[in-house]
Amino acid sequence: MKFCVISPAAGLSRFSTRSDLHLVLSHVDNPLYQQFYLNRREAGDTLILDNGTYEGKFNLQKLIEKIGLYHPQVVTLPDKMYGGKTSDEAADDFMDKYGANFHSVRWMYVMQPARDESFDSCLERTIFMVEKLSPAWVAIPRVMETLAFPNQKIRSLACIALKAYFKHNELKVHAFGMANGKYGELKELAEAGCDSIDSSAPVWRGWNGYRLGLDDKAWDMYGEDVDFDIAPATLQRSREALINLNLADCGVK
Repeated sequence: MKFCVISPAAGLSRFSTRSDLHLVLSHVDNPLYQQFYLNRREAGDTLILDNGTYEGKFNLQKLIEKIGLYHPQVVTLPDKMYGGKTSDEAADDFMDKYGANFHSVRWMYVMQPARDESFDSCLERTIFMVEKLSPAWVAIPRVMETLAFPNQKIRSLACIALKAYFKHNELKVHAFGMANGKYGELKELAEAGCDSIDSSAPVWRGWNGYRLGLDDKAWDMYGEDVDFDIAPATLQRSREALINLNLADCGVK
């Protein structure tokens, strides 16, 4: 399972080159950040363009603009956090209006649960939408594990079910974000056949002085948004060592 390393712009060349798969955030306009991913695209790496929903920064025109900028191989369809059918409608509407405009893009549908929805219902709705929209990827968001169905290894179960149902379609599954420092989930997802996962936590928490393997609370207690514009001088040598340990814990060499 590949790990997309999310980092402030000043740390990208140190940390995010350790994978050839990247989650690129459409709402980040830092020039160094943008040039880094343009270079990675030219080098042949795979870019997944995120839509900004998790951060509350979804902007349709910016998403379209960034497709034109990065020419990513994969683009995340619009979704709504905990939106259920409303999320599906956003993806469906986008594909109806814009899908035919981007012939080389492979799409990623996000499996968003609805509040108080059963897992079986969410899975059935996801299967319906995948058959309708024919995305090459499905993303399983962090909210599935942390809020909707906590402590049930639900993302692994979802991955197993989707891979089995679409075994002839070569559907790829991506896990959006790590679930509160649960390193064990990485192994569970990998064994379930999950293709990739992303997180800013190993780099950003280490940048702020926290070793995740020693303090799981660091995942949420010190979970302020990443400052993508932070000055390079703030990355002390001791903090870089912490980042490397955090990444190693996530299987990133």
